Amino acid sequence: MLPKTAGRTRQMRIQILKLATICSLIVQQAGCGLNDQRATVEGTVSFQGRPLPEGAVMLFPIDGTAGRGGNTEVKDGQYQISEEQLLYSGKYSVSVMAVRGTGRKVPVPDMPGVMEEVMEQYIPKQYSSESTLTIELQPGTNVSDFDLQ
Repeated sequence: MLPKTAGRTRQMRIQILKLATICSLIVQQAGCGLNDQRATVEGTVSFQGRPLPEGAVMLFPIDGTAGRGGNTEVKDGQYQISEEQLLYSGKYSVSVMAVRGTGRKVPVPDMPGVMEEVMEQYIPKQYSSESTLTIELQPGTNVSDFDLQ
C-alpha cells in the first residue's frame, strides 16, 4: 500500500508511468525496416462495469514482436498510445494499473502531526502484475477496449 499527501497522488501516477517505461526499455528488441509495420492503439478501460477514472495501460511485446512496447495514462476510461511510442504490429501483453485511497490515515515519518492516506493498487493481478490480457496489433490505427471484472 502506498501513502498519499497533497501532490503525492500525481507523483505516484508519474512513478507508475516511469516504471512502465523502464520495463518497456528492458524488453527492447531490435527492428529493421519496420516503418510500414508501425501501429497505434486507443480505446476504453472499464472496471466492474464503470470507466476507469485514472490509471495506466502498459503494452509489452511478446512472441517475437519487435520494439519496446508502450504505455499511457487512462483518464475517464480512455487511453491512447500514439505513433511516437513506436509500437509495431504483433502481439503484446497488456497490464492495467490504478491506485485509490483506502480512507485510512497513517503518520508521515519525520513529519510530526502530519497524516497521509494509505493508497492501494486495486486492479486484480490477472489484469495488472500477473496479467493474462493480450492484444494483437495490426499496422495502422487499432481500437481495443478492456472490460475488467
